[in-house]
Amino acid sequence: MKKTMIAAVSLGILMTACTKDEPTAACEVAFGFTSGALISNEGAWPNSGTVSHVDLTTGTVTNSLYEDANCGVGAGAGVQSVAVNSTKGYIVSTGSAGGNLQIVDLTSFKNNKSLSFSYPRYIDFSGNSAYLTDGSGAGSVYKISTLSNIVSDTLAVGSGPENLHISNGKLFVANSGGYALDSSITIIDLATFTVDTTINLTYRPIDIVEDKNGNIWVSCQGLASWETNGPTAPMLYEINPASEAIVNSYTVGTTEDIKRIAINSTKDVIYYYHEYGGVFAFNIDGSTINDPAIIEGSFYGVSVDPATDNILTFNPNGFTSASTMSVYSSTGDSLASYSLGIGANEAFIK
Repeated sequence: MKKTMIAAVSLGILMTACTKDEPTAACEVAFGFTSGALISNEGAWPNSGTVSHVDLTTGTVTNSLYEDANCGVGAGAGVQSVAVNSTKGYIVSTGSAGGNLQIVDLTSFKNNKSLSFSYPRYIDFSGNSAYLTDGSGAGSVYKISTLSNIVSDTLAVGSGPENLHISNGKLFVANSGGYALDSSITIIDLATFTVDTTINLTYRPIDIVEDKNGNIWVSCQGLASWETNGPTAPMLYEINPASEAIVNSYTVGTTEDIKRIAINSTKDVIYYYHEYGGVFAFNIDGSTINDPAIIEGSFYGVSVDPATDNILTFNPNGFTSASTMSVYSSTGDSLASYSLGIGANEAFIK
């Protein structure tokens, strides 16, 4: 029996070694990512979402990167976000019956590993670890080894955790409430992977950026008029990560509207948008709060190209046809427009 098992193990090792050396399958169309914008396209629910690439220098668009590199296999329903760490890409899909994380080789976009979660949203990195928010109700942050692609730990946070940000050894998690309500951010000590503290803001914290002073800014979506306790105004909060204290807060609208935010290369202007009211430029000193929109229109996401400070906006066009990514200067001049997959929401830019 032992000899048979040893032989089987040896055969398995041999087969694994052979698999690694096999040539690319005929159905695979490799894509090597080195620069430009990787866009997460949620897709038409519950069908699979996609990932697009836009060369921001030449304007060349390549859609369906993951499917083409993996013989037509989809990245998952509701592709929520895309991130890059070293030589790997991370595609987070919320899913219709459980979501997943696809880890790809950036030289080919071929799948290296798939991990399953209940409702994954966003991912960030520190050292040899990745941190993933998960949960439409009770939330968790998963710690994943970037070396082995194995989940090594998990930690409970607030409800419906959305985006997260790492600064000075701390992990900040925006707890949006998901299908419930929450108004908190969880601050995690990465050295011990334990909750350091929880700060209460207003309803639905959803996105986080860091400014030039090292302070953390959190966007809170607020509540709509039809919701219990609503309506409440959307807010921006400035938090000192050292003292973990709220420095300033600003009302940015009248009712549930603000969602994603982005910051420029000098980290002194935050861009936020109202879904039906355009993109606004907010100086971190509060001097331009609620000034007229620099870009008018209806949007589903906003990103900033750190090389040019150009603003990228995303319009899903009803989730029934190709999305539009439009590029504007930092002052709102229209520069270019591109056709992407269904439900484009944001970009990772390198």
